[in-house]
Amino acid sequence: HLSIRRQRQMCIRDSQIQQATLTPKLWKNITIRGRLITNPVMFNVLKKRTASLDIPDCVWRANPQEEIEMENYLILNAPKLTYLGLQGFGGNNALVATLILLSTDLATLDLSEADFTLLSHVLNKINRTNHITAINLSIVKKSPQNRQPTALYERYSPVRANIIADLTTKCIQLTDLVLMGTDLSQDSIVQICHLVTPTLVAINLARECIKDEHVDALTKRCPNMKYINLSETRISCRIFPKIATRWKYSMRDLSLPEQFARQLKLFSDFGPFERREEFQTLVNSMPRMERLHVGHYCFHLTVLIIAINRMMKCTKDIDKNSNLGFPRLVKDHQIFLKSADKHQRYINSTLFLLNSL
Repeated sequence: HLSIRRQRQMCIRDSQIQQATLTPKLWKNITIRGRLITNPVMFNVLKKRTASLDIPDCVWRANPQEEIEMENYLILNAPKLTYLGLQGFGGNNALVATLILLSTDLATLDLSEADFTLLSHVLNKINRTNHITAINLSIVKKSPQNRQPTALYERYSPVRANIIADLTTKCIQLTDLVLMGTDLSQDSIVQICHLVTPTLVAINLARECIKDEHVDALTKRCPNMKYINLSETRISCRIFPKIATRWKYSMRDLSLPEQFARQLKLFSDFGPFERREEFQTLVNSMPRMERLHVGHYCFHLTVLIIAINRMMKCTKDIDKNSNLGFPRLVKDHQIFLKSADKHQRYINSTLFLLNSL
């Protein structure tokens, strides 16, 4: 038997725990990783008026009756979410799409490494009244039956223009967009560069099949761009004068592909001196530029990262924490450059060397 003193101590502790769980601040930001989420759990989260919900690698499943109950609750009680992280999400895509549709205050949506069908459900269901300003669609997964042979992959990429059309026509308040590794088709890239909302100020297009004409169109469409990542794209140094001219007073953080360094021979005592001097002059003409990255997307393969101070003196400074324009999203998704991806790159390079012998 417990003493009276011990019983009082336990009652006080239980009361403190109960008061802590009832504190609204405790439920303001919720993170659940790699778990099976049930309807009662989601009901509790939503009832507490959570503002930030991050559920990476989670599965949310509901039977038909539970799905109807959840939809009715969402209709009667609009969620107060401003941030929703669905990285690698699995489960009921239609139910999640309904949650996003009815979250009228939602500003940031992270669908990185999520299934392609979830992206389709979300873009099909949302309308132009949404207030989403930042979307992360990096490395959207495709089901095996949607993967095409290499020769046909670019043309028959699952992320086609009709899906991107929903993004460009419905998300009219976008400022930040991450499309790294999404494997966009050429039609989708044209849709993004010609029709994306002009409010866009930050975009990550690394590892996409972006060409000079696409960047040319984007410079005209979005005149206030502050951040753009073009690492591992197909652009050439011929497009840089247009970038430097049209984004002269807005650009702050610029990432260019490694071939820029090869074309201009930035680390050689020989080469196209005039083009190299022109490149330096154009960089120095951008008064608000803070960071210039030339090289691969993966930072350990970087050719050059330059931090440019207000006095316009260039110094090497590897800045992995720069997150300009992406207050809630991870701008450079190093965590998604997994060992399998690096191993596949090693295999591809080895096969290329063997075939060239």
